[in-house]
Amino acid sequence: MEDHQKTFAEAILAVLRIARESGVGKLARTPLTKFVYLLDLYAAEGRGGNTFSGAEWRFWHFGPYADALDAKLDELAAQGAIQSEAREKTDKEYTLFYLGEWSTAQTPQALGLPADVGARLADAMKRFNFDLPGLLNHVYFETAPMQGARPGDALDFSKAQKLNWSRDVKPHRFGVADKAKAKRIRELAAKLGENRRAAAFQLPSRPVYDEHYAQASADADFELSEGPHRVRLDFE
Repeated sequence: MEDHQKTFAEAILAVLRIARESGVGKLARTPLTKFVYLLDLYAAEGRGGNTFSGAEWRFWHFGPYADALDAKLDELAAQGAIQSEAREKTDKEYTLFYLGEWSTAQTPQALGLPADVGARLADAMKRFNFDLPGLLNHVYFETAPMQGARPGDALDFSKAQKLNWSRDVKPHRFGVADKAKAKRIRELAAKLGENRRAAAFQLPSRPVYDEHYAQASADADFELSEGPHRVRLDFE
């Protein structure tokens, strides 16, 4: 297997491992594609624009799309490296992908990527777990490689830059003359930080794959047969 084929497979496996460990579980093709894109985006921010997977991403289906991803998913499923589950909703069929119990898929950090790549991806999965339209809108409108791209264009990951807090975020200082009040503010700020860190390690309750989730997944995958597309999806 060529190097880029190996890293492409490792990227897919890493995404599915994060989905399992963060409580998201099974992913349909559409969200899985977008999360692999986000892994490459986060990796490129700290690697001078070089993605991890080596996939060729283009502006195509619902934004970023790698043509080789569908074939690689089917290949990994056929090899038993990942599990697939066919579903049907009315007259539409779709597939969910997930890791088996004994999978040896590695984390992004184990693959040599910064630790925050996995953490940011897990956060994105929790954020968009039941919000497929929100995920599509995020990758389409809010990620640097998509800015200025036209349908069919290869995406330029050199645009991806990680936020530099010391350079890009300027603190606003408030003067508090009362030392007792200043001390109380510092204590409250420290407590908020502790609560936030504690919350970051709490896994959500396991999702319920109800008919609304199934319908959203089926509709999105069904529409990927031809492209390109530019959409905003809204559910009532």
